Amino acid sequence: MSLFFETIRALNGTFHHLMFHQRRLDHTQRHHFGTAGTIDLVHHLPSPPDEGLYRCKVLYDTTIRGIHFFPYTPKSPRSFTVIQSDIRYPFKHVDRRAIDHLVSRKGTADDIIIADANGCVKDTSIANIAIRKGGLWLTPRNPLFCGTTRERLIEAGWLIEKEIITEDLKHLEGFAVMNAMIDFVIVKDPYFMFANFGYT
Repeated sequence: MSLFFETIRALNGTFHHLMFHQRRLDHTQRHHFGTAGTIDLVHHLPSPPDEGLYRCKVLYDTTIRGIHFFPYTPKSPRSFTVIQSDIRYPFKHVDRRAIDHLVSRKGTADDIIIADANGCVKDTSIANIAIRKGGLWLTPRNPLFCGTTRERLIEAGWLIEKEIITEDLKHLEGFAVMNAMIDFVIVKDPYFMFANFGYT
């Protein structure tokens, strides 16, 4: 049976944006097991540590299989190797070996950016992305994975879904990465390397 997980931000004893994690968990269970609503995060999660930033990892399939807290220090990637791949990761599987294999090709960069064979940009290995163009923040219409921060900012009207191609990375007004742990972080002076583009 497939095992999935949610990564939830816990800061100073408070979980953040549980509604969006619950929605994604329900969607995953409905798609893979034909059920939803069997896990209520509000009632299943233990109280997080009172002080500090923690990553709460919830492992589940048809029921919760484990809950773990890890102290978290935000990372600040600045350089990215753009790698071509048609990898799919629509659900938050515990098995990330295919993504890890792509990360092994990043060279000296901090992380990768995945783009498909048509040059459509997807995500980094751990975060959704956004570019600022024409005064607007745009995020890929078809990401590798629909993160909770991305969904929240789209619903708020702050992010606009649009097809983004690798050429757009060379002509942008701003670049940001986002996920549940870091929220939305604008990357100062991002650097993109295209030497490895063409890998599959």
